[in-house]
Amino acid sequence: MPIKTLHLTYLFNEQSGGIATFYRAMMRRATDAGRQMVMVIPGERWEVEQVSDTVRIYRVQAAHSLIGDRRYRVLLPHHFLFPGDTQFKQILRQEQPDVVEACDKYSLFYLFGYLRLGWLGCETVPTTVATTMERMDDNFLTYFGSTPPGRRFCEWYMRQIYFPMPKYHIAISRYVADELEQAPAARRLDKIRVLPLGVDSQTFRPPIDGDDARKHLRAAIGAGEGSRVLLYAGRLSREKNIPLLIGTLRDLLRDAAPRFHLAVIGGGPLRSELEGLSRTEFRGRLNVMPHVESRERLAALIGGADAFVHPNPHEPFGIGPLEAMACGLPVVLPNQGGVLEYANSTNSWPTVPDPVSYANAVRDAIATGVLRESRIAAARATAEALDWCTVTERFFGQYESFHQMAKGSKDPWPIPYAPWPWSRRRTAPHSQSGDEGRGKAA
Repeated sequence: MPIKTLHLTYLFNEQSGGIATFYRAMMRRATDAGRQMVMVIPGERWEVEQVSDTVRIYRVQAAHSLIGDRRYRVLLPHHFLFPGDTQFKQILRQEQPDVVEACDKYSLFYLFGYLRLGWLGCETVPTTVATTMERMDDNFLTYFGSTPPGRRFCEWYMRQIYFPMPKYHIAISRYVADELEQAPAARRLDKIRVLPLGVDSQTFRPPIDGDDARKHLRAAIGAGEGSRVLLYAGRLSREKNIPLLIGTLRDLLRDAAPRFHLAVIGGGPLRSELEGLSRTEFRGRLNVMPHVESRERLAALIGGADAFVHPNPHEPFGIGPLEAMACGLPVVLPNQGGVLEYANSTNSWPTVPDPVSYANAVRDAIATGVLRESRIAAARATAEALDWCTVTERFFGQYESFHQMAKGSKDPWPIPYAPWPWSRRRTAPHSQSGDEGRGKAA
């Protein structure tokens, strides 16, 4: 009988990017395959949505984030940590999941420890899985700067706090997994799997009429007939390295021909700054478009561009570039980071992430020729191999594999500290006898 999985994330709203795209794909696959899946996400108010016969979403009332993108609401430890019958404890009692998976390394993952100790009312202790979709060091250093104390803090946190808490880990790229594997225990515990994300290769595909798609996009941004349109679709925030797009456009505007335009699709903290540049420095050449919720509409816009430019050298994976590859678009991206999980010089234009290198790669990518057509065909094949139908089935299969592994696991409770005396007293029997001593698999 298929297992029931319960998933938690706060990176889920109407304008969310890759993480929400992943969970929506998982829910579609669970519906099609008859798998039992429960989502727990933050919301404005308490709500329960029955998506299908086997898929359910709980929205737990939560406040907006105080840091970063305020479009997101955040589930915090008090939703499950404090004594009393919280909404989350009620969900656990009602659903009794076999696997609990969370995508968060700052607040939700503490839940794993409480679950493994059997403190949240589950009849059997579920298998706990953390899905890591970003590197902490990249995010931390983006907002607080690159300093030796900051790097040491990230290393300590990932090794001593984050890594030991769940039973198992899934990383979405080798780039992301490298940070996890710095933990000393990673060398001896079979805890980490690398599973790439995917793309809807049926929605994102080359347009039937490319000329018509280009005509519509140029009309939408006011570009002339012979102009070349570069496109970026994604979150407009600091960690995405948006200034590289601006620097690239400046370099390209030095060319007498062709006439370049940059279309930016998305929302986020930097949107107003880009709109200001559009009105002043780049009149008519930088077009800031709103977030596009319809995947079909987004695919049509991508299909009308001449090249897709992705600026983030620390991208954990990058669904946006993969969607552009599926649409038959030349893709210029950094020669580092998680995009290298699927992108290389045979199917895209990876290059050094600086404006001059990017501008030169764009010029090369839009030039007609056999090499360009070969890379575009290889890109489409890459996208088809990473279709969501295949990718999501791999994730569900891995959850089942982890659940079976946990049943026979005898490794001890791995957290190397106990913050309070009462916690030491309660965890002592488990530390001595391991998971087997609790009579339950963590």
